[in-house]
Order: sequence, then structure tokens, then C-alpha cells
Amino acid sequence: MATTFELKPTRQHLGQTRRSLKAEAAAGGSFFNNWKIIERAFKEDRFACALIDGRAVGFTVWSGAAPCYRLEIESVRPDQRGRGIGRRLAEATFDHLRARGGAMVDLECQPRTSESFWRNLGFLDFHPKIGQHIKPDNLYKIIIADVAPLSDGSCPDREVIELWAGQPFEAKSQRADWTWRVARKPDSPTLALPIVQPCSGDWRVVWRAGHSVLADDKIKHALKGCYAGDLLFIRDLPPPEGGG
Repeated sequence: MATTFELKPTRQHLGQTRRSLKAEAAAGGSFFNNWKIIERAFKEDRFACALIDGRAVGFTVWSGAAPCYRLEIESVRPDQRGRGIGRRLAEATFDHLRARGGAMVDLECQPRTSESFWRNLGFLDFHPKIGQHIKPDNLYKIIIADVAPLSDGSCPDREVIELWAGQPFEAKSQRADWTWRVARKPDSPTLALPIVQPCSGDWRVVWRAGHSVLADDKIKHALKGCYAGDLLFIRDLPPPEGGG
């Protein structure tokens, strides 16, 4: 049996999905109660399917826009579970969202029994200070290659981005929670690898070149255009005057 992943499913695939969910609901539970959400996602090109010999056996639904997407639903038909289809469907969906400019995918673990599946795919907890709208069962995954923060947090003579998990008035006397060295492509403002970190727009960020402070404020004020949907996402940064 050939397993494929369709990012442009047909209405026939949607109908097969509906019949599968309806049968599963009759047996005790499924995402059939979310059918209107699923059907709308199909119409808006936010729906993908796993197919076996051309028939839908699983699907994903997502929302959002680059660089932040949310995986709303993933489901695989009960008789096809345990074969790796769910993992490959998720990875195919991430590839698709990455091609659309996605840098991060988040989700809510519902049912909670799905948590180990998502953690095995590399999903992580959000920082507890990120905001009350982030629930304990929300997880995230960075889906692009990004620059890792410095392990010791020190780089005094280089250009860096420093981030604190707190507002500026809370973080003045504290050491930064994350520090990234800024490295650009030759003769370009584009970074060799982007800086990507889930955060609150109210957290303190400092852009520093050696001992010169280029910006020091809340993220949403200091680095405009580099914050969207609980995500610090720095892809381009103009070199400091006089070099960098």
C-alpha cells in the first residue's frame, strides 16, 4: 500500500475524511464535532491529507500566517495508527508551512494523551512568563534552522542580541536569559542564520555592538518588524555604523 501526503486535497478526500470521523464518533470519539472548522480550513487551503492508495486516512488543519502557525488538528484513522503515518503527516505539514515562510508551529495538546507524540517530534514548553494566554498544554517547535544562544551568555566584544524573560524594569540588574551573537552574510543585512525565540513583546531586549548599545527597550518597541505572534524573529539587521 502506497502512503502519500496531499497538500492540495480534493473534495473527495474531504468526503472520505468526514465519513471516517463520523464512524469514529459513533464508536466513542473523534474530531467530528469540529467539522465546520475542518471544512472551512479545506476551503481556505489550510488542510492536508495522508493518503493510502489515494484514500484519505489522516489529516491536518492549521491556522495563522508566517512566521507563526498553529497546528489546530491532526488525526489519523484508528485502524492506521501505530504505523508512523501521524509523524510523517506532521513533518509534511511542517515542510509546507516552512515553504510558506513559517518559523514556528505551536499547538494545544488535546487530548492530553497526545503529549508524548508531540514531544517526540521535538515540541517544547513555552517559557512560563510568556503570558497568561499560553496554557500549560501549549507546546511549540521551531521548524527552521536558527542560531543557537551562547551557552555561557558572554560575548563582550561582539555584536549580540540579549533577551530577558521580563519587562525592562524587572531585568535591569539581571543577566540576560538568552544571548545570540549576530553573524551576517557577506555584504548583506541578512543574518547567516535567523534568531528565533518564543517570547512576550513586553520582554526586555538589548542590541549591543561591543560596549555600544544600539537598542534597549521592550521587544515590540526596540526591534520593530522583528516580533510577531509571541515570536522574536530576526532575519535582517542593518550593520552598526562604522562596521559590525
